[in-house]
Amino acid sequence: MDGVLASLGAVLGTSASGSADAAVTAGLSVAVALAMSNGFGSYLGERVEELRELRELERKMVVPEGGLNGTLVHRLARLRIYASVVSHGGSSFVAALVPVVPFLILGDARTAAEVSMAVSGAFLFLLGVYLGRTCGESGFRLVLRGLETLAVGGLVGLVTHVVGASG
Repeated sequence: MDGVLASLGAVLGTSASGSADAAVTAGLSVAVALAMSNGFGSYLGERVEELRELRELERKMVVPEGGLNGTLVHRLARLRIYASVVSHGGSSFVAALVPVVPFLILGDARTAAEVSMAVSGAFLFLLGVYLGRTCGESGFRLVLRGLETLAVGGLVGLVTHVVGASG
């Protein structure tokens, strides 16, 4: 969600100046920064957690610290770390592209901003519905979760557009 929101804020804020090119540059910069930030953040956090679990397993097995290094258990832990990096970084990057794509396709900054808001809004609504489903909600509650997520996107879009238009 942060990928879409941060990128939406960047493209709407910069497109308020009338430049679709500036919006693309800002949106792509946000996409890369979020992918790197979330990817490296995931790496650091997952590495600590996996290492802690590995050391705990060594203690339970009465194996010296580092005794499981190079084993299948150790290699699988490393694989989970790298999978987390790709998952967190990649999903942030892809989500951040959602608001940028209309600016790449359409030349006019105003039209691209309107399409970007619509596409991002639909994405956020569906994300909210998905999050509601993962919590076991159904019916009206799913619509409510979608609307809540959409409202957050609307607020981000409004505030960043006002900031961009005033600068």
